Amino acid sequence: MKKYVKNTLAIAGLIAPLSPALAQDVTEFSRPAIRDTHSEPPVATSPEEKETRLTKNWGGYRTQLSNRGIDLGLIYKGHVDSLRSGGLKPGTVYSNNMDFRLAMDFEKLLGWPGGSGFFYGLFNHGGEFSSLVGDEQITNNIDAPKDIAKVYEAWVQQTFSEKRISLLAGLHDLNSEFYVTDSSTLFFNSSFGIGHELAQTGSLGPSIFPTTSVCLRIRTEPAESFYFQVGVFNAVASELEKSVQFRFKPSDGALVIGELAYHSPANSDNASPRAFKYALGFWTYSTTSEQLLSSIDASAESQGVSQGTYVMLNQDILERLSVFMRYGVASSSVNPFASNLSAGIVSTGIIPSRDHDRLGLAVTQVRTGSEFRRLNEAEGKSLGNSETTYELSYRFEAIPGLAIQPDFQWVKSPFADPNIEDAKILSARLEVSF
Repeated sequence: MKKYVKNTLAIAGLIAPLSPALAQDVTEFSRPAIRDTHSEPPVATSPEEKETRLTKNWGGYRTQLSNRGIDLGLIYKGHVDSLRSGGLKPGTVYSNNMDFRLAMDFEKLLGWPGGSGFFYGLFNHGGEFSSLVGDEQITNNIDAPKDIAKVYEAWVQQTFSEKRISLLAGLHDLNSEFYVTDSSTLFFNSSFGIGHELAQTGSLGPSIFPTTSVCLRIRTEPAESFYFQVGVFNAVASELEKSVQFRFKPSDGALVIGELAYHSPANSDNASPRAFKYALGFWTYSTTSEQLLSSIDASAESQGVSQGTYVMLNQDILERLSVFMRYGVASSSVNPFASNLSAGIVSTGIIPSRDHDRLGLAVTQVRTGSEFRRLNEAEGKSLGNSETTYELSYRFEAIPGLAIQPDFQWVKSPFADPNIEDAKILSARLEVSF
């Protein structure tokens, strides 16, 4: 059983959230909760505007492409992890990630009102640092089980009713829209991207890094500060070895996820100076999974449904200080880990004249289910109640388009195993947005 759980670790990561909106901010493809997808250019359009990608505006060529409905992005991440003490065995691992992103405004490009498209190629090399740590939550959110070169996202979107309703179809990263808090994206631990109680599910994991599945998502914004969205994803993500796989088989079943949120308007004269987001989510699989205790308890049911809920908040408490909290639960009869609680605080521009630097401190705890502990006891193993990770991180914006981020994580009771010593990890990441 532990081997089965460890196999799920490889897919419990994430990448920085991508926008399903077509026109993006000048920094990169970040996703606000609500915005008019055609109201802002993706790059600076005058000398007074600051272009924050390393290669700037290509002498105005980026603006010309934007006017025709095309925006290109290339982001590189190089990451070093070093296990200083504890864990399973000491070591240092280097991994890197390259994202190629193409956003298309079909209204400008093809004369298709309200239409847009997105293509995302993913290239990943190195990783599996958590095999040294022995942790469950994955300390590096670009950690992957093998080298990857594949189509990560490829979808089209249509908006209706003055862009208050949108329908999206294709390969899609669930965590780019669901279970997202902006402040938590600063941190490297994968549980700050998507709660581990959801990340652990599915035969190949849900539709998150490093492999996605086909989905149909509908989103409605009945009021300026509310949205409700539902996604139906193929329950089996595409295989890592496949460069692209548009797979939606009835025998696979579906993962259905919904989210309701109240948040500060992104583009409004009435927008609050302090951003906030409060959200409630639910998810369920249409197919059943093997009950954990069915192998040792003849009276236990053999099959059960994997499902859960989550709540989250992200709130600016001062002009440059924000907090977040996320809590999710999953059915422990079929999932090893029953819940995930995380919280943190992030300060922006803590050093004078360095307005874009961010400093954050956060904690995430994943708790074992009683059924999983009982199963391990039957096999002669003893597990504790939880694994807890503390993370301290500072993102230093060296120049526009280039950031350096040193990071420290302290993992208490990796895999909730009392026989594994607490792990202390030093990391550093270089991120370049071209």
